[in-house]
Amino acid sequence: MGESKESCDLKYLERNLHNATLWTAFLEPKTQQEAAALIFGVEPGGPIHHNISSISKTRHNLLERNLLSKKENKLRNVKLRANITPLINSILRVQKKEALTEDEIKVLSIILDSDWFREIFSHKKIRHPFTYQDKEVYEPFLGLYKEIHYNRKDMSTNQKRPPGIRLEVENLENRMFQIIYELGYYSHNFSYDFCVLNKNNLICDGKISLFEEILTKNSFDEVIKDMKSTFPSGFFERYVHYLNKYSEIFSRKVPLDFFNYLFSSPALCLIPEEIAISLRVLPYSSSNRPVDMGFLRKKVLYERTNINV
Repeated sequence: MGESKESCDLKYLERNLHNATLWTAFLEPKTQQEAAALIFGVEPGGPIHHNISSISKTRHNLLERNLLSKKENKLRNVKLRANITPLINSILRVQKKEALTEDEIKVLSIILDSDWFREIFSHKKIRHPFTYQDKEVYEPFLGLYKEIHYNRKDMSTNQKRPPGIRLEVENLENRMFQIIYELGYYSHNFSYDFCVLNKNNLICDGKISLFEEILTKNSFDEVIKDMKSTFPSGFFERYVHYLNKYSEIFSRKVPLDFFNYLFSSPALCLIPEEIAISLRVLPYSSSNRPVDMGFLRKKVLYERTNINV
């Protein structure tokens, strides 16, 4: 039986740590065994020496509530993926006066349901998270794994089992809102810079509507693929140069790993402006703020192109 729209948000998932954790684990499509490997900190394909009955039970509950869906119609080794509805509902709950239109909600859903967005929560990126320049873990991924201790002995060695780790996603909404806020913030700023430097680009001169492209193709990944050839190479490299050059000014709190992923495709500059702006109103608490794009813009545009901004 499905939950009502109002209850199916990230706050609903937060009520049960197992629900929040497993939903996060399945943002990247996985089999149950692959999700268990992520939860117990095992590398993909490695042995899992843990009882996964609680994972099976939680998976069943999430499927029953339509919070997980099958990616493939197979009898064995079925990959499941987290439905993005709880995330969308949380965003809509806090929009208030900045309410999105029906088409804007659809475009936002397509973007957040993309492989590009889901890759941020892949096994590799959760197990080996993004870091700042000072090597501290990027805050939305901080403290995801907890140490667990065992009372029973290892049956094969008759020795006390050493401590292990387990994925436990607390404060799910705050973590997600920080990431999505930053996606909106950086998208809005980099898109502006891109068009300052590339006025004749099909996107910048209005010949291509990103909003309509996403609606028509019903796939953000397809839009990224199709637009890649129109995106000039080297655009993001100048930002990496100045992020490194002025790292002390940013107090070494620049998530370069996160930027490297975002800069690996033109996706940031393909999020429609109205969507990027709507994401910048999301509330979250953090000890770090995003990079000062005003300062970075002056360095990149003025020093490299002699455009005075």
